[in-house]
Amino acid sequence: MLSSWTEIGWRLGNLAAGAGALFLADRIGWRGAYLCMAALMLPGMLAAVLAPEPPSDKTPHLARSGFLDTIWAPIRELLGRLGPMAPVILLLVAGFRMPGYVASAMAIPLFKHQGFSNTDIATVTKLFGFWIALGGTFLAGALIPRIGMLPSLLIGTVAGSASHLSLAYLAAHGGDGGTAFWTFAAAVGVEGFAYAFASVVLITYMSTLASTDHAASQFALLTSLCAFPGSVLAGFSGFAIEHTGFTWFFVATSLIGLPVAGLAVYVWAKVGISDEAAPRTVPGH
Repeated sequence: MLSSWTEIGWRLGNLAAGAGALFLADRIGWRGAYLCMAALMLPGMLAAVLAPEPPSDKTPHLARSGFLDTIWAPIRELLGRLGPMAPVILLLVAGFRMPGYVASAMAIPLFKHQGFSNTDIATVTKLFGFWIALGGTFLAGALIPRIGMLPSLLIGTVAGSASHLSLAYLAAHGGDGGTAFWTFAAAVGVEGFAYAFASVVLITYMSTLASTDHAASQFALLTSLCAFPGSVLAGFSGFAIEHTGFTWFFVATSLIGLPVAGLAVYVWAKVGISDEAAPRTVPGH
């Protein structure tokens, strides 16, 4: 639940500092806009000052034996705790957002190619898309406690990958030279809703994988692992589109999610309904 609220806070801040700042700049100038942005920092600062200190911060921490041990200890602890499932779980984390990274690199070029103006793109992706993504965030926060972590992870990877078919439809539709605004809005809305849901699920899953003692280090490692493969492949997306065109490119990115969904099913079968649940026992053993 807190992970979903973190995502909601980030999206609200992004909207205020993005579209909100531009709106204010046009009316009261950049100086007034920056002063308003500074004022918006005050609630977070007050919350940080008033928040109670965690009990763990009131006890002295054990001294590290050295720089290398500081780096290796979180990795060793994570691999040891995950055991034989470590390669599969880490591969699942690495591949989960891969389709999204590859597809998002070519989303804006698609919109421009379809003839949509900068105003259309900003309206749909920043304003309309914000509320759609907020809905996906709330849904994830409500669904995860009810059905479990790994079922939510499976839904997230399937929905996120399948949502690229809406961009494939937009590419095949042609955009009518930028006049098919509601087709454009619907396509972006489907993708935005699915990936907002998937983002919260992945953040929550990585949070549960990180231990209390190495939370910051392990979450940073998992986040980097999540971003690296997709970011590398995204660099080749332009070359792919030159050979396949926009429509088949987005169909292909949706198919990337199939092996990732297979990994989610495998981890679910081995670990149980949640990564925190006790391993299933086979009857008769």
